[in-house]
Amino acid sequence: MSKPWDKFMKQLMGLHPEQFAAWVLQGTNVTNARGGLKQDFEVTLYADGLVWALVEGQPGLLHFEYQSTNDPRMPERLQKYNVIASSEHDYLPVYSYVIYLKDDGPVKQPPFIKKFPNGEQIHHFNYKCIELYKMTAQEVLDSGLLVLLAFLPLTKGGKEPDNIEQMIERLVAANEIDLLAASYPLGGLVFESESEQRWFKRRFSMLQDILKDSWAYQELFEEALERGREEGREQGLEQGLEQGLEQG
Repeated sequence: MSKPWDKFMKQLMGLHPEQFAAWVLQGTNVTNARGGLKQDFEVTLYADGLVWALVEGQPGLLHFEYQSTNDPRMPERLQKYNVIASSEHDYLPVYSYVIYLKDDGPVKQPPFIKKFPNGEQIHHFNYKCIELYKMTAQEVLDSGLLVLLAFLPLTKGGKEPDNIEQMIERLVAANEIDLLAASYPLGGLVFESESEQRWFKRRFSMLQDILKDSWAYQELFEEALERGREEGREQGLEQGLEQGLEQG
């Protein structure tokens, strides 16, 4: 089964698939002309994001996976997802992207090459690897892509109060409240010291009236409440958000 984090990232992907496509592959047009995409495959694989795309006028699929930890078998996983996604959708070409949210040591870089014991190459799989923590906050702010603002806390300098304020101001001005809510658990991956967490929680507590109708905020709060019930204690709003931050 997929994990709550996987469900969250799928929903985040659904907000602006065209911006995710524009981020990773310039000149791509997202289309829904062929209907919805299967993202949960019959072999119990779960893709974080799968998007119809037109590249140079030709149809294809963009496949996204998000990692908060370093999986040494990620290239093999991506290849498996890629092949199955293609077979489930008329054998269209699929381009896979793995997006690492935080630094968890060196990650394997493309391409993935597998050889038989005699040295003959039997697999050569190309994919793209994006390490968000190597991007700068200014790159995100200059990108013009609102969806990237939700990831700003994960970038170099992204935790700086001035940058967080810019993120909040831009998303509120664009009425992108779901993206703003999504930035909270993402920020929870990198705000590690007690003082950083206190400031981040306090800043978002000032936005509760704005966030209360967001699906991302509601799911985060409801999951935290459920964890609290399972542990036999009542959770207030602030405690619920704290649980979401710590386990986001």
